[in-house]
Amino acid sequence: MNIFRDSIITAKATPVLLCEAVISDANGRVLLTKRSQDSELIKWGLPGGVVHMMESLEVAIVRVLHESHGILVWPHKILSVVEHLGRIGCEYGEHTVSVVYAADLLSQIHAERQSSSSRAESWHSRRNLPTPMTESALVALGCNERVASGD
Repeated sequence: MNIFRDSIITAKATPVLLCEAVISDANGRVLLTKRSQDSELIKWGLPGGVVHMMESLEVAIVRVLHESHGILVWPHKILSVVEHLGRIGCEYGEHTVSVVYAADLLSQIHAERQSSSSRAESWHSRRNLPTPMTESALVALGCNERVASGD
């Protein structure tokens, strides 16, 4: 038994748990992010990130959004759970599960900013959402017809 080899196999066989949030500002616009690592993340999506081991989903979404976006939120309702299978080359692995929360914006350090060299973020009207968008964003925002058509 090779513990190192077995732990790598186990890590690849375990889905990565992600948390994302639908956050609206005072004008009803939704915060969306766009990354440039892989085909799913080149799309506009909801802000979020990886849940750490032994971290609750609520604590994870508050931590991730504060660290990476400079905002403080209060997650209050799970909107959707989206499973992604077979996304080869994805930043998080080939099997992910995204839990999407509705979250209230409590405070914001920066109104709009380029948070990193590989990610852009901006606020968008729900009536004029950008394309393409990630599956989890489409599902959580109620754009089911775009999910069904494969957009």
